[in-house]
Amino acid sequence: MGRVLGKDKIRRSVFQAIYGRHSKPADIDRIMDIANLDESVTQQVRNSLNLLTQNKIISCISPDSKAGFRKKRYEKSPWVNARRSQILKAADNKTWREGLPTKERPQIVQSGSSLTTKIIYHGAKISVQELTIDDIDSFEKVQGIGSSLKRVANLSEDNFKKGILKLIGEEGIFKDWGGEQSDVMTTRLRYNGKRIAAAFALKGPGLKNKLVPGNMGKNGDQAMRLFGEASDIYIVQHWREIAPSVRILLNSLAIAASVTRNKTIYYCLVDGQDTARIVSAYPEAFE
Repeated sequence: MGRVLGKDKIRRSVFQAIYGRHSKPADIDRIMDIANLDESVTQQVRNSLNLLTQNKIISCISPDSKAGFRKKRYEKSPWVNARRSQILKAADNKTWREGLPTKERPQIVQSGSSLTTKIIYHGAKISVQELTIDDIDSFEKVQGIGSSLKRVANLSEDNFKKGILKLIGEEGIFKDWGGEQSDVMTTRLRYNGKRIAAAFALKGPGLKNKLVPGNMGKNGDQAMRLFGEASDIYIVQHWREIAPSVRILLNSLAIAASVTRNKTIYYCLVDGQDTARIVSAYPEAFE
């Protein structure tokens, strides 16, 4: 918003007039009067009002869609009004402005083994939901399996992957390699009666400890690479316990994905107990 507002004198005068002391919506004549602007710059004021409205910096009230521009009234945006000083600072200081986190340039903050994603985006509609395997149609048989099962023994990551592919009816071949974004990327998973794009990260039985962000990939960036897939749901599976920090990380990445893609993003954690439930519910797939 600071970039849009900029240092243009007319635009800044219009902004200051609308976000000044008066609180009532004002038409262009009233705004020009408050800003002490004469008729010679009417077109420039009109252009500024259109630009500020299009970028949601101000709100426009029009009697109807065909109303002339002199009948339109303009008012403050509550969101912008609460951040007025920051927006003005961003307009004046390009260096400071470009250091702010945005939807195109999210800020990732690491504290110990957890990561937090920070975004500033006016008007964002965030829609994120965590699912369990009981919510996913492709695994519906697990609903009849209790959660007291012991960890699965003698089943490799490759055989577990093959079993998952059988369950969802995916015939693609997914080979492991160092730069992969996911272990499985498919559009054949079914959720809520429909097919949905799903990206899986499978940790395999080789990791003998609780799953934390730091041991997700050689550089601890597996979750971030997973969310590089154009998917609707992101599933992380481990043969043992999954630390709360992984849930926090996935939630942060899902929020960022929801904002940038303007859609609902789902994520699901499958720990050792749920892994055992899947194998028990579909033994023929994992033979």
